Amino acid sequence: MCIFQGEINIYISKLHLTNFRNYKSLNLFLSPGMHLFYGENGQGKSNLLEAIYLLSIGKSIRATTEKELVNHSDTLNQSYGQIQATLNKNNQEIFLQITINVSNSRINDLKNRTTSKKHISINHIQKSITDLIGNVNAVLFTINDLNIIDGSHISRRKYLDILISQTNQDYFKTLQKYNYIVSNRNKILKKIRNSSTSTRELSFWNKELVLLGTFITKFRIDVLGKITQHLNPIQKMLSNSLENIALKYVTSYEQIEPLNEQSIEKAIQKAISDKQNNEIKYGFSLFGPHRDQIKILLNGMDLKNYGSRGQFRTAILSIKFAEAEYIKTQIGTEPIILLDDVMSELDTKRRLLLISMLDQYKQVLITTTEKKIFESLIQGNKINSFHIKAGTILKNDTNKLTI
Repeated sequence: MCIFQGEINIYISKLHLTNFRNYKSLNLFLSPGMHLFYGENGQGKSNLLEAIYLLSIGKSIRATTEKELVNHSDTLNQSYGQIQATLNKNNQEIFLQITINVSNSRINDLKNRTTSKKHISINHIQKSITDLIGNVNAVLFTINDLNIIDGSHISRRKYLDILISQTNQDYFKTLQKYNYIVSNRNKILKKIRNSSTSTRELSFWNKELVLLGTFITKFRIDVLGKITQHLNPIQKMLSNSLENIALKYVTSYEQIEPLNEQSIEKAIQKAISDKQNNEIKYGFSLFGPHRDQIKILLNGMDLKNYGSRGQFRTAILSIKFAEAEYIKTQIGTEPIILLDDVMSELDTKRRLLLISMLDQYKQVLITTTEKKIFESLIQGNKINSFHIKAGTILKNDTNKLTI
């Protein structure tokens, strides 16, 4: 695992969007500090943060397909969408670019448009998504984050995988390989069920499942422990109570105590033996990191089943700030904080607490439909404000920043 050596200062100094969502062309210059983007719904506030977060994790968390990211208002002249950013890292510039090319089989027929391979470059050299992840570490707060608590286990696994991948490339590569192994293992299980191959074909895939599954499971458990260490002080400050919050990892097979690399490996091997007949019957892998659960416990109780909406909001804010602190301690970089219209969901006290916590970070971008919430910060020159309207950004309602 990567542990930093010394503090690294990173922020985005320039963002250029071409044909991305509702932005035909945008040049945005940013400094360290807090930046507020306000405007009505549907004007492009979330799109702006989506572009930055895409630079962080390499894909959109909102789009079903990447062609949705490309502005199709002018299909004759625009066949691509592009995000470009200049990253200032300890006063050295890094240039990042993501280009999404779109081919038109029929003009003005969006359903028949297909997206070619996404192109990524760093300092004008073509790179892979693995190379991109970790350059821009960002923590994104959205109102949909409540799905991490009240959604399916898939949501929680995805959240954790994205977090760990930002700080450790080995984990990201192992996760990709593991998903490939599970996919191929499922194909073999279906063939065995259909009597078109023998169980001997599972030998290689089982060994890989044990090896990779052990690595991923141990990594996840260790990270959840470290996040929990950051979590409780933040939770107690935001809730003004003695509520104890914890993140618990629950394997999809009978676990052998104590949880360590050796016991995890033995437990997965035992599950392979015990569950083989059922796996053949159903035609897919019934256990492993892709089936494990992550539970959020408040005072020892499952928050999803017993918590109130207010407790959900406080817990997710705590988890997100704990995520930011985890990133900082692992790689020595303060992540860029992105808040997408979450202030309106909070009471005045929690808004003030949140703002005081945000002031500790190098760069913060906030969107809102309620500018008045931030009026005192604007008047005190503690936050830069921009008005977003129909894919156009105005600085202090006067200077146009789009081209």
